[in-house]
Amino acid sequence: LESASSVSVAADASAVWTLKAVASEGSLGLLERVVTVTHDSIISQNLTLEFDVQEQASLSLRGPLDGRIVVQSGNEASVMLTIENDGTSNITLDTFTIAGLPGGVNALLPDVDGYLIEAGATYNVSFNVSASAATSARTDALS
Repeated sequence: LESASSVSVAADASAVWTLKAVASEGSLGLLERVVTVTHDSIISQNLTLEFDVQEQASLSLRGPLDGRIVVQSGNEASVMLTIENDGTSNITLDTFTIAGLPGGVNALLPDVDGYLIEAGATYNVSFNVSASAATSARTDALS
């Protein structure tokens, strides 16, 4: 209960309790739970509540352990990115976008349009970065 569990209710009146439900991991679909209301430890009333636990979409993206991609001027570097579907519903990827690349640096991600990642599954992709010979050393953040 999110509200007080003990309230006084006058005759011919009503009271409202707020009940918060948290579904356990792996629970999906319609679930029934019985709630019991007791008056003075004598009279009990059972109420069956139906909860509809919905799927939830959630992705996480992991790159190199140290969070860095190192590429030298005039060369290419490749790192593995892991996409994990840590939600409870299957997810179809549309596209990747990259923001924050400095001038002279290009990045290439594979085409993931229409790729299905099932709930709990991971997908590894190769992330290729190249720097032109004219690129000077610097540190930039990508998103």
